[in-house]
Amino acid sequence: MLSDSQARYAIATVTAVGKDLALTLREKLGKEIPIYTTPRLADDRVIAIEGRVVEALGQLFQEVDVLICIMAIGAVVRAIAPVLKDKASDPAVVVMDEKATNVISLLSGHLGGANQVTRDIAELLGSNPVITTATDVQNVTALDSLAQSVNGWRPELREFIKPFNSYLGSGRTVYFYQEKDWVTDLRGLTLVDEEGLAAVLKGTEPLILLTAEKRTFKEKIWLSSILNLIS
Repeated sequence: MLSDSQARYAIATVTAVGKDLALTLREKLGKEIPIYTTPRLADDRVIAIEGRVVEALGQLFQEVDVLICIMAIGAVVRAIAPVLKDKASDPAVVVMDEKATNVISLLSGHLGGANQVTRDIAELLGSNPVITTATDVQNVTALDSLAQSVNGWRPELREFIKPFNSYLGSGRTVYFYQEKDWVTDLRGLTLVDEEGLAAVLKGTEPLILLTAEKRTFKEKIWLSSILNLIS
């Protein structure tokens, strides 16, 4: 996800109550966020949706980094389904009910930042954050989040997300070595220092290496279990 100051936000809603909530949320977020609603509810504070709402949501999905929808989750799913592309490029999608009882991270929880946006909104409005990604439920970090936090995400890391996050979510050992204290969210990771690295490399447990430059090792290692992130 882009830094928060760079991220393009949009809020969409289709009811009068939802519009009021959108205006409140925009104020609390302290951002100049465009709010889209039906022509019947539009005024100088919001933007009228042109055409069908479903099509408008699909278009917004392709134009922003964070899409916040105050409406039924089923309507949002139907609207964005035809334009879904890839977890590395799809925007964060967060859905709320019009009373702000629940805030739901629907799409791109880690790479897109929807989980964090959900937490932020829930804290601002006193809502219940609904986050279903296994690593978050188990209160451990996730590989894609870790990579994103050091600007180390790249497409070739995709194949590692599922196995590494599965290990983390199930409480299994994932070793982590970093040359400097770049990463502070170490939940679920087993830290290893330079002295202990050689022994870990000889084992079969997954290992994440965070280094300034690529490193080679003389030890016989299980390459499928090694992930090297470059900060």
